[in-house]
Amino acid sequence: MQTPTSAPESSPRPKRRKAKWLIVPTAVVLTCLACSGKGILDEGIQEKTTACPKAMSTIGWKLPEGASDQHCEKLDTLVGSTVSGTFRIPRAHARLWLAALPGERNRPVEGAGADGVVERREGLSLTILKPPKGPADAVRITALWEGNDTAVVTFQTFDY
Repeated sequence: MQTPTSAPESSPRPKRRKAKWLIVPTAVVLTCLACSGKGILDEGIQEKTTACPKAMSTIGWKLPEGASDQHCEKLDTLVGSTVSGTFRIPRAHARLWLAALPGERNRPVEGAGADGVVERREGLSLTILKPPKGPADAVRITALWEGNDTAVVTFQTFDY
């Protein structure tokens, strides 16, 4: 005796097709979002060469007389901006210039004079905790000796 066969169950295929139709648009949307997000991040960080007197003026300082081989940059990000640069000055003027820079000095550290300038065999360094102008929280300056007559000065602002 034959048993009646039950009606075939509905095929799960249409459900799979629906799932495929949901996956493809979702993947396209996510890809577009990832690409546009990358563009936003790329545009959010902009490094620009700037004149050193202008870079120094943003923190309330003046470029020392006799500065040569100047190269300064401004970096704008989504959270703020920093300036940095290098230039050469006569070695004989380096300590006087560093000591005269306005701003709140770091607490005395080993090797620092009363003016906050640290003197080492290779050159000088100074950290200013708060420059007189601008949004920077600190500035680090070094003057490395380059021969007997020249110092290479490097400075960089920091936002904490």
